[in-house]
Amino acid sequence: YFTSIYLLPTSLVSAILKLNPLLTSLISLLILKEEVSQIEIWGMIIGFGGVLLIIFNPTKGDFNWGKYIAQLYTFCIPLLSACLQSTSSVLIRALGQTFHYIMSPLYLGLSSTMFSFPAVLAYLSYYGTMAKYDTTVWVLLILIGIFGWLGQVFGSIALQLEKAGRVQAINFD
Repeated sequence: YFTSIYLLPTSLVSAILKLNPLLTSLISLLILKEEVSQIEIWGMIIGFGGVLLIIFNPTKGDFNWGKYIAQLYTFCIPLLSACLQSTSSVLIRALGQTFHYIMSPLYLGLSSTMFSFPAVLAYLSYYGTMAKYDTTVWVLLILIGIFGWLGQVFGSIALQLEKAGRVQAINFD
């Protein structure tokens, strides 16, 4: 997600992440055997069409197939993010009531730390030092962490109560 925001306009990344409900519904259909109604299928098709119109907008006047084919590469990064987020939601849903909702964000923090430590070492070996941020940046980074953690807590509660595709439709629309 963060790589996508760095490489692409936020509006484009947001549009691609709108595929989350579609992906979550498909993954939960395959893994959890959750039923998808006909109206949900039509909603996903229309939503996917809308995402494609936002990404490949031929009415801008600068329509160039080469440019759009090049965008397919950058399209894959937020799409991968959406797939991973959808899979995470389905796995939380699969656990259901077998775990306390607070466990998901706690393990998210633990696993993030385990994966972030090598990334920090790689960053330091390449750049030599960490960036020096002012107080505003630190406050914003801490707020991102707090709101992300709270979103994970409430998302885990929602996934215990409702089908994964429906939860993602509300989360990302």
